[in-house]
Amino acid sequence: MVGDLQTHVADLGGTALFFTYERVDIIDYIAATTPSHMKFIFRAPPLSYVTNVFALSFSSSVWHCCFAMVAVVVLFIYIVVKWEWKQAKFRNKVVQNVALRPKFFDVIMMEIGAITQQGSDVEPQSNTGRIITIFTFIALMFLYTSYSANIVALLQSTTNSIQTLEDLLQSRIKLGVEDIVYAHYYFENDQEPVRKAIYEQKVAPKGQKANFFKAEEGIRRVQEGFFAFHIELNTGYKIISNSFQEGEKCGLKEIEYVNFIEPWVATQKRSPYKEIMKIG
Repeated sequence: MVGDLQTHVADLGGTALFFTYERVDIIDYIAATTPSHMKFIFRAPPLSYVTNVFALSFSSSVWHCCFAMVAVVVLFIYIVVKWEWKQAKFRNKVVQNVALRPKFFDVIMMEIGAITQQGSDVEPQSNTGRIITIFTFIALMFLYTSYSANIVALLQSTTNSIQTLEDLLQSRIKLGVEDIVYAHYYFENDQEPVRKAIYEQKVAPKGQKANFFKAEEGIRRVQEGFFAFHIELNTGYKIISNSFQEGEKCGLKEIEYVNFIEPWVATQKRSPYKEIMKIG
C-alpha cells in the first residue's frame, strides 16, 4: 500500500499506518483512526516468587524489639534462677527433674521452647521466675499467631516489583509477542539497550525459535502464569474476558514496550486531495 502511494498508483491508503521514520518522507499522514495500544500483559507473580516472605511478616523495628525482648527475658530468668539456687528455702525444695538449673544454656533452651511453642519441662521455682515465664509464653504466643497470620496473607499476595521493562528483563518471567507484521518490525529494529536486550535474550534468543504467537496462544500462556505477552490491548482483553476467571483478572499487570503514535490514515506526498480528505 505504501508503495502504491509512493508511486501515485493510489491517492488514499485504505488501512491506517503507524508512524515510522522511513515513511515520513514518502507519504503524508492526514487523520488519526481508532486508538491502538500494545503492551506486555502478565499476571503478577506471587510475592514469594521474588522475595523471602518469612522476613516480611514483621517490620525491621518489630523484629528488633522481638530479639531485644527475648534477650532481656533470658537475662532476667537467668538472674532469678541464679538467685533461687542460692536461697536455702528454694534449694531445699528443688525437684531435680523440673527445676530450672542456673546454667545459661538451660535458660536459652527454655526460651527456644517458648519461641517454637513447644513449652518446657523445667521451670523456675520462685513466683518471680514463674511470672516472667508466664509473661514470656503469652507474649511469644501472640507473636507466633501474628507471624503465622501474616505469612498466610503474604503467600496469597502478588508482587508489585515488576514495573518497568528493565524489571521484566531481570525477572524469570518468559516473554512472547503477538505474531503480527508491525510487532516484528518494532521488536527487530529497536536499538534502545533495554528493549534490544529483551528481544535478543527473551523474545528471540540466538539459536532458538522466536516467541511470536497467535493471540489466543499467548493469552493462554499468560493465564498459566509466569509469562508476559505483548499484544494489542483491545484484542488481548477481549480474549481475557472470555477465558479468565474473575480472580485471575485482578492480578493482571501491563508494561509498555513500544512508544508509538496512534495509527493514521495516509495519502500521497503532497497530494492535491490532501486537504479535501483531511477536512471533509
